[in-house]
Amino acid sequence: MKKFIKSLSLTCCTLVMAGMGTLGTYIPAAAKSFTHLEIQMPLNEYNMPMSAEDAGGVCNYQIEEMDDKNGKNHMEIRKYSYIDNKANNTQNIACSDDWVNYVKSSKKDKQTLVVSAAKGKGKLRYTVYNKKGKKVSEVIDKFTKKEKYRNNMRMQDLLVKGNKLYNVYIKNNKYAHIRCINMKTGKVKYDTILKTPDAFMYEMKIYGNRIYLQTKDEVNVYSLTGKKQSTYKLPEGGNTSNSSFDDISVSGDYIYFINSNGVYRCNINADQGFEVYYDAKDDAYFQQCAVYDICAVGEDKFYVMFMEKDNIEMNMPSKIVEYVGQ
Repeated sequence: MKKFIKSLSLTCCTLVMAGMGTLGTYIPAAAKSFTHLEIQMPLNEYNMPMSAEDAGGVCNYQIEEMDDKNGKNHMEIRKYSYIDNKANNTQNIACSDDWVNYVKSSKKDKQTLVVSAAKGKGKLRYTVYNKKGKKVSEVIDKFTKKEKYRNNMRMQDLLVKGNKLYNVYIKNNKYAHIRCINMKTGKVKYDTILKTPDAFMYEMKIYGNRIYLQTKDEVNVYSLTGKKQSTYKLPEGGNTSNSSFDDISVSGDYIYFINSNGVYRCNINADQGFEVYYDAKDDAYFQQCAVYDICAVGEDKFYVMFMEKDNIEMNMPSKIVEYVGQ
């Protein structure tokens, strides 16, 4: 889950719309004004990224190794919803596998998708739970010897659509993959490497029917089959944030990018590139903490998960701040 902590440098950006030959020039915009509300988090070393909730807030999952009353070891998955200045523990799931790789909340059907290391070499277990924590479905993904699955795979995001499960991951820190499997049979339909000129991948998101891949200098957009559709240039030197987890979020028609200077956003239907959305030069959270994650919820609200500088080595965030535009 850890990512490189990066230094600071921001100037301007351009936008290239792939396949259209259109160059969008960055025009500085006046930053919006925001109020903010701090929500304290339960301290835990293993945190999943935030997801938007129907009620307008966000949630995230924490994972902890525990023993039951009989002394049997398991991984406890705890869901916390952050709304009204409180962290509410809304769901607990016990996973008997040795390790939990990734957990994703589905806002649409209120389900939880858990990826864990199934017993046996080169196997991943995908389990879907309903909102009450009851298992709905499960499938095992068996990687071949040729695929050489070890601990070299960084899970980035998941999507279940009908009988298909889409898993985007980064292998060996330089190959971005979209893997599609049948949720009933476990059969791999395809595993495609996404074409990009950058040698190092940072983050990947699935939003709607598109994959967003953030590299050093840009955000590339692909279809769920791996076909490249467009490219958005980040602010020059922009991918140098102090983030430990995610630098981008996608909501509605916008891609949001965060670094130490604040938050930028880009309208995917326009050619103006990334503009200043929130200027954090006077924000004590940005100055005194490290960013762990960002989650945009609508056009005028976003959440940032922060780590105290004393907790950076432990990779342990301690607070979520809600920002609401005025």
